[in-house]
Amino acid sequence: NVYSVASGVVVNITYPRYSGACGNHIVYVFHNINGVQYTTSYWHMINVSVSVGQNVTPNTVLGHMGGLHSEDSCAYGTHVHLNLFRGLSTNNSGRINPRIMMPQIPGEWVYFRR
Repeated sequence: NVYSVASGVVVNITYPRYSGACGNHIVYVFHNINGVQYTTSYWHMINVSVSVGQNVTPNTVLGHMGGLHSEDSCAYGTHVHLNLFRGLSTNNSGRINPRIMMPQIPGEWVYFRR
């Protein structure tokens, strides 16, 4: 399962335009954390369990991890790709390092379960 990193509102969902499209299903969640606005996006999901406009919490399942190359041309194994943006972003510009806000995120190539 893929969960939101914080409470927020689903502002965009990108569905694959064709079989094997890069990113597969992508969910964008807008957050207001201590008066600062952020957007997170979650890539390479095989399906989506939320809808645009839905309020979510860290306990909300956004969807399920995908990432097999047969379903997503830019992935080679099951995983989720987390992006963090300052402000409202649904066009992938202005990414910032998620570790700035969430230092507890493990390093690259670390595998963990919720």
